[in-house]
Amino acid sequence: MDFLRHFLAPSLVFVALQVGSGAEREIGTYTVEELRSRETTAALYEETRKRIAGLEKDLAEAKTEGDEDEQEDLEEELELLEFSGNWLRRALAPGAAEREIYDANAHVERFLHTLEEGLGPSGLWSLPKLFRNVFLGGLVGQPAPNVPAARRDQPLGEARAEKEAVNLHASGRKAYFSVGELAAMTPEEVAALDVSPEHPVWYDRRTLAGMADPVEHLESRLRRGMTAVLRKEGDLDAGADYPMHAARRVLFLEEIYLSGTSAKGTAEDAFGVEWKVKWGDEVAVEPVAGRLYLLAGGKATDFVYTSGHGPDDMVLVLMDPEEAEEERKDDDEDELYPVTVEELKSDLDEFYGFDVEPYIAARGVVTPSNVDSILRNHPGAGKSKYRKEKMIGRHWVAFRESSVEFKPQGYIERHDGSRMSDPAAIHDRAFRGMYLFDLWIANRDVKDDNNKAFFFRSPGEGMEISEYREGHHDIGHALGSVWSSGEVNKFRPGETFVRRGLFGNLRFPQATLFRPGAWEAATWADLKWMAGNIVRISDSEIEEAVSASGWPDFVRAAVIYKLVSRRDRIAELFGIDGGSDRASVAAPTMSLPLGTPEEIEAVERRYRLAPGSLARALGGRRTRPGYSETVLRDGKIADCRRSAVVRELVRQRYPSGLDTRYSRLTKTKPRCLEPE
Repeated sequence: MDFLRHFLAPSLVFVALQVGSGAEREIGTYTVEELRSRETTAALYEETRKRIAGLEKDLAEAKTEGDEDEQEDLEEELELLEFSGNWLRRALAPGAAEREIYDANAHVERFLHTLEEGLGPSGLWSLPKLFRNVFLGGLVGQPAPNVPAARRDQPLGEARAEKEAVNLHASGRKAYFSVGELAAMTPEEVAALDVSPEHPVWYDRRTLAGMADPVEHLESRLRRGMTAVLRKEGDLDAGADYPMHAARRVLFLEEIYLSGTSAKGTAEDAFGVEWKVKWGDEVAVEPVAGRLYLLAGGKATDFVYTSGHGPDDMVLVLMDPEEAEEERKDDDEDELYPVTVEELKSDLDEFYGFDVEPYIAARGVVTPSNVDSILRNHPGAGKSKYRKEKMIGRHWVAFRESSVEFKPQGYIERHDGSRMSDPAAIHDRAFRGMYLFDLWIANRDVKDDNNKAFFFRSPGEGMEISEYREGHHDIGHALGSVWSSGEVNKFRPGETFVRRGLFGNLRFPQATLFRPGAWEAATWADLKWMAGNIVRISDSEIEEAVSASGWPDFVRAAVIYKLVSRRDRIAELFGIDGGSDRASVAAPTMSLPLGTPEEIEAVERRYRLAPGSLARALGGRRTRPGYSETVLRDGKIADCRRSAVVRELVRQRYPSGLDTRYSRLTKTKPRCLEPE
């Protein structure tokens, strides 16, 4: 009964938020056989040219009317269509490989379809689906296919081969494997096949193995791309590089906007580069999940950084009153423009029912006497409107806990279109294999509009679109429970992460809000392929990814332990050599000595607590030499009601909670956040 009470209540709240979003839409797409056809390529090319002609006409009208916003939108869409048309034209060229034809058709078709109709509602309003995904998924387990060990070295046969992905590749081949070829192969041999090097979603193993650090590989590419954009626009000197990490420490708020369930807003740095600012339970989780996604082989995702713990980490300058007044004249119901901290608090409460007060570390007004101190991290360069001296009189705020997402506009055009439930995705190894990755990190929110199309530009003279990628987006609802992201105490370790069902199939007892069509189609071979990608992630890489959370060391230790033990359980179940670098993967325990004033002061410095605050919190306890506090026992974070250290960390630095978490679904604050 306790399970039902805690499980169904937040789920039903979430349903209430989603009901009325509209009926689920049928997605009309080409079949797999049609996607293999050159005739389909020709038809898509003609459709692309027709849309381009229509957009050019609309663009001419927008220019005549002087509608600059409409011009910008049309020019962007026109450029995306031109890139798609060029991709199709290459696939129509004599000698184009079969896999090039299929890839062009599969990815351009679904992108064109989304441009025309949008992704539409995700279907969460369906109570049967919610019951299956959330209730049965948490109680019985998410199902995953299994092949008995005795059959893994026997040929598949045609019937089972028809269920395998259609884009399986091996080095030196120009065509994907046919059903007939797969039928003669064993499940182990099919699992050993890879995606092609040109796959837009996932790196093939050879390419991934050649990268020293997949995270740094993408991050450095984004920095180089934005450097080229800013130099071209005149916002960066010719010999200078964009200081991405320094720039994000002083941001200028553009708006608070309504989208999803997490409180968020848009800001710019001194160079005019856009960042999304976010508060709530995902802020420590999304940076970790995104890095794990890249380490496993993903080609593109959002780059998110924790940003909080006061003015040293990030200062957000609120809007100029005159600019805010001009923006308010548009009367956009989904955007608000706070000028003061009180308005910021009111706006976040109005849109999200979110109380940002516990997240605020410092606030004030920029004055001539404090501007150099408050904006000490200002890079000193960039757009003239963001110079320090022009901030005099503006309100500013710094947070205990927040995150910022890099938005490299001008270098990457991000768009909807990367669905996970159409025929192309359902028959794609990467999308099918992602089922195991998302289960590994407990990503609960895998809906179509959380998977994006990324169009990369060449950093050359023309900054033309030169590459298409797809990837997960907004993957912060992970490492916890279905109602609270990052609820580490409910993130299962390896021994309870997965079990076998009655007929030998794997069961993952964790609730999820969505089950894309690609998940339903996944085979054992798809999951073993992904298992190999997960197992190759080393302990040190997991530790580095988890460090991006900004959590205290004992919370990081718990997350690392659970990710490593889940990874090793995957290695065991799929018979893959590798796994932990450690002598043993034991549930960690951590105690802190607090028996003397010197030890208490050392813990305050270690966790950046206010001097004397921990001593006061311990005042009523019988501390003595040798006294210690266990903040982590067997991988479980101590209850903040029993641990003064955990309680003070929640109150002073981690308002989203440590032992318990803020819930977006029920708006419940973590224990011990409120003063006694």
